[in-house]
Amino acid sequence: MTDIINKEKILEHAKVLVNEGKFDRAIIEYQKLLDLDPDDLRVKIKIAELYVKRKQIQDAIRLYTEVARSYSGGGFYLKAVTVYKSILRLNPSLIDVNIALSELYERMGLVQDALYQYQIVATSLEQKGDTTGMLAIREKMSELDPKDTSLRIRLAETYQLEGNIDKSIDVYEELAKQLKKSGKADQLVEIYNKILGHRPERHELIRELCHMYNKRGEWKEVLKRMEMAKSFVSEDPELLRMQAEIYARLNQIETAKRTYRELAEVLNEQGNLEGALAAYEDVLFLGPEDEVDIAEEVEALSAGAFPKVKEHVEERRKRLTDEELKRVEEAAKPEGASKEKEEISVTSAEARGLEKEAAASYELGVMYRKIGLSEDANAEFVKALRDYKRIVSSGSLSGKLIDRMRELEDMLSKPEGNAKVEVPPPVKKTEPKKSKPAKQAKPKVEEKKEPPKLGSSKKISFV
Repeated sequence: MTDIINKEKILEHAKVLVNEGKFDRAIIEYQKLLDLDPDDLRVKIKIAELYVKRKQIQDAIRLYTEVARSYSGGGFYLKAVTVYKSILRLNPSLIDVNIALSELYERMGLVQDALYQYQIVATSLEQKGDTTGMLAIREKMSELDPKDTSLRIRLAETYQLEGNIDKSIDVYEELAKQLKKSGKADQLVEIYNKILGHRPERHELIRELCHMYNKRGEWKEVLKRMEMAKSFVSEDPELLRMQAEIYARLNQIETAKRTYRELAEVLNEQGNLEGALAAYEDVLFLGPEDEVDIAEEVEALSAGAFPKVKEHVEERRKRLTDEELKRVEEAAKPEGASKEKEEISVTSAEARGLEKEAAASYELGVMYRKIGLSEDANAEFVKALRDYKRIVSSGSLSGKLIDRMRELEDMLSKPEGNAKVEVPPPVKKTEPKKSKPAKQAKPKVEEKKEPPKLGSSKKISFV
């Protein structure tokens, strides 16, 4: 009974001292209560609060931590969370406290809260360069939510930082299986590219990746990926055919015909005569002007086979729709001869799309030039420059864009190889002409200009 009376008196006195702002004396009084009952967590919290008022932050954190651990050990998770949050308000960078709070959320089944807190820890460890500690946290996070693709990717990247490439690839492989089942093609493309960055010999992934890009109509991405695996592609009939078809779609007819010829050679070496003859049909379909040469090559491959090859090509032409025939005829004319003047102005949304297309054409042109395909490279550079000029006309102007245009103009003015390339004329603003005296006026004779000739004069679009 005496102890109860004494506690009440001490508690009352301590409250008065707090109200008077005498925090140091109040702490002494509360300490008396704690001496009487060392497990009184409410008194510890009161003392910790007073330490905060006196700017004794380390002492406050020490007491708060004791209280939080006691609450957590007793199963009072919500109270423990509240106290841990009080600590983090004093010092958010305490890794141990953040981890303890994350684990509490995990026990409470609050997965998203736990992941948020673990992410704070992972970021802090990354800033300190502690990849080993960060890896342990990333593993926990991935286990908490195994369906979260971003968490798995970060885990794989952390393994890579640690130098454990095999473990990193294992994570990517499992993630790829998961994404394939769920049909998330965009993320699957990203994962395949990451795997191939370390395992370029994974030919089955190259094939699958090319098919995905092709299905999405990202033909230039297909060509870039194929160029990175040139030796493999040159022996794979399926990919060679895809490559030839893409060149034809991009109106790079000479390169398409050359690729179909390579396909015919590979198929013939593999004993597939029928497939080889079909490849020559594609060559003839794209280049009817080469009939004499193609006839010789086909007859050398299989005596008496050319008439049938020609017949099949003629049947294919008859099956073309009016729209397709029109495109074939247009492509066979010199570029620009039958085209109406393009509208120069574009919307800002169209400009963004053009910039992406222009960048892709530029990269593909650079790749072509590296492997000696000068004509194809120049054709891509012309496309890129034309798109950049249209972007400028929309009002979008940046130093980076201007530098790229100058680079393209320089490359086209000094093309490699013998191909002569005409650069698209610059977009000019029309300014009002100053009037001149009548006596100075002279009749102006219009010059008839030839349409610019770019690439082959006999191109056929292939659909």
